[in-house]
Amino acid sequence: MKQRFANSNMTNKEAEQFYALLKEANGQRLPDGRLLNFRNGTYGMPGSERPKPFIFEKQVMLKKITEEKYEIFYYIIGCGRNYTHEEIYSENGNMTQVTTIEKWRESYPC
Repeated sequence: MKQRFANSNMTNKEAEQFYALLKEANGQRLPDGRLLNFRNGTYGMPGSERPKPFIFEKQVMLKKITEEKYEIFYYIIGCGRNYTHEEIYSENGNMTQVTTIEKWRESYPC
């Protein structure tokens, strides 16, 4: 996946704007009803441990396909890592659709 996203086809400014769009949409429902939830869980057994913050610039890779279509690859930490590869469609600075390409999980005991 790192090779696929090695060239993002985006300027730094475009990437910053897209990260801001993801952060703004976090926890929100898209027009298609999908809930975006970029949030890490805890690393071990439930207890006093607090989840590590989700760091968009570290945990999300971006690639611009067209002016309206982007690909993202991200991971969420919990009892392992959940990896997701998606297409995001955007119009006028708003996300209109998210399509999952593939998901997989790397698990370890909690």
